[in-house]
Amino acid sequence: MTESDVRDLILKKTGVRIEPEMARYVLKQVQSDRGSGPSKAFPIIGADARTGMPLRQMVEPQVLNA
Repeated sequence: MTESDVRDLILKKTGVRIEPEMARYVLKQVQSDRGSGPSKAFPIIGADARTGMPLRQMVEPQVLNA
């Protein structure tokens, strides 16, 4: 999975547009979560895809692994 894939997946699943730096953070969180115990949600910071309003949202790693 690449940063571009992560950005597209976050947009598709949550409706949040993220920057490349946030995509790297998300990718790191998802990769470090594999094989460990129960998955914990982590925050993402971006903008609502429709309005452009900044927002912070918690995301479960399972949402991105689908």
